[in-house]
Amino acid sequence: MKAIIMAAGVGRRLLGLNLNKPKCLLTAEGGETLIRRSVNLLVSKGISDITVIVGYKADLIRNELNNDVAYFENPHFRTTNSIMSLWYAKDLLEDNVLLLNGDLYYEHSILDYAINQTNAVVMLADSTRIDNADYRFGFIGDQINRFGKHLTNQETDGEYVGIVRIDECFI
Repeated sequence: MKAIIMAAGVGRRLLGLNLNKPKCLLTAEGGETLIRRSVNLLVSKGISDITVIVGYKADLIRNELNNDVAYFENPHFRTTNSIMSLWYAKDLLEDNVLLLNGDLYYEHSILDYAINQTNAVVMLADSTRIDNADYRFGFIGDQINRFGKHLTNQETDGEYVGIVRIDECFI
């Protein structure tokens, strides 16, 4: 299994804070950056084939992670989103792959859950964050039947949390 961490974005929702760095470089408990914590968690689960898609202030991310990961540059990060970053890096999609947003804070158990799933595609959702959800899902059973920012609260069963597992048979 390989992992691709999406870290190219400017982080427009936090622009007013004048962080002057990518969101993935915010620090978590213990002083570790969010992206360093993700890389360490992945490695602790035996995943060492890790690529980080960079764009905005890529040099800061490279300084944080050094040569512990491979890098892919999204040259259009200012005008595109994560889906386009993934499109540019589509040749990296081989084998079973975990896609993670770079600005996540999650527990070991969430990563274990994603890794151990046997469905062709698994998108993790949080059913407790419906009122302020950005990327919304609706389900029938355990199958997604609605997805998008346009869904109303009544149509929403959960929010996409930024972790997807894709089986190689689906790629």
